[in-house]
Parts: sequence; C-alpha cells; structure tokens
Amino acid sequence: MKKREVTALVVATTLISAILAGCAGAPEPVNPWAAEFEQAMEQAESDYTRSILADGVIDPSEIRDALSSTQACLDQAQVPATVNMDEHFHVSFRTEASTTVVQDQTMATCQSQWMDPVFALYARIQINPDNQDMNGLVAACLVRHDLAPDGFTAHDWEELWDSYTIPTDSETIIPDESGRSRSTLTTHNPEAFLPGGVSITDPRVSRCRTTPLR
Repeated sequence: MKKREVTALVVATTLISAILAGCAGAPEPVNPWAAEFEQAMEQAESDYTRSILADGVIDPSEIRDALSSTQACLDQAQVPATVNMDEHFHVSFRTEASTTVVQDQTMATCQSQWMDPVFALYARIQINPDNQDMNGLVAACLVRHDLAPDGFTAHDWEELWDSYTIPTDSETIIPDESGRSRSTLTTHNPEAFLPGGVSITDPRVSRCRTTPLR
C-alpha cells in the first residue's frame, strides 16, 4: 500500500471515530443529591410523595401542588390551620384557633401524606444545589461578608456552632417499651462569638446559615 493511501485511511478512520463519539454524546451529569433522593424514597409514606421523588428532581410546580393538596387535606378534615412556606423554604402550620389532639394528629397525617420528606429535601437543594459541605459554605459566606477573618474554616464554624448549641438531657413523658424514653434537647450559649467579636446570633450570621451562597 502506498504512503498516500495509508494516510488517507488513517484520516478516514479518525473521522469515523469522531463521528461515532459525537453520536454517543457526553455522559449524563451525576445528580449530587442522588443518595438523598434514594433515602427519601425509602422514608416516603405515600405514593404521591414517592411519585415526586422518583425522577430525582423536585420542581417548584410539584411543591405548589403539594402545598395545595395539604391545605385541601386540612380543609376537608375541618382543621383550622393554614400551611405556609417561607422564603427559606421552611414549612409551618398557622392555626386560627386552638386545636384538639385529634386535629393535631390530622395535621401530622396530612403532612406525611402530601409533604414528607419532599419539602425538607427541596429546601436543602435550594440552599445548596451542588450538595457541597454546608459548614464550608457558611464559613466562606462569613468571610466574604467580613463577619469572620480570612482563613476561617469549615472546622472553625463547626466548633463555634457546637459551642453555641449545648446538649442537655431531658426525660420525656412519651412511653416506650421500658415505660419511659429519653431525648436530647439543646440550649444556647449567649457567649458564642466569631473571631473579631460578631455574635453568632447576629442576623447577618443567620443569613449566611440559611442562604450561604448569597
């Protein structure tokens, strides 16, 4: 075979390989929240919430529909409560009057049927789309907004937060197999300050905690 023919064959083979690679397309991006979606699917108690989680994506339209369905559930049971979601994606039930034990149980049932665990996962994704280390994001936010000095790290923030939330043992009246269960509650340390003197309770610090990417 002549040299010119060999060169032409190599070029043709390269072109074919490039075309085939283009047809194959780029690999699909990995969902950074895949493990959390899988866990949420296991925790979901209704077909409705499982259907939202099944594709690994939670759309705002699905959140609106779930809020509407939860409210309809409350209204049908004549529970005097309104379900709300704030700007930080936290959900609460606002009651217009005192509720009975049965009505409280109904609110819990409506929430598990139409909301849990979808809303908690949705909030986490909106705050941290790439599922990065939250302590690192908060620390970087504090530095970026001059609330903490350069070099303030995720570990520094974690230690400070641990010093602010002090665990305290407290017995509950909820019986278990032994007749009494124990739970761990937390109290807050008012003396928790960032290096430089900014209090951990400062609203600017709270904003970094809730929206660290701002």
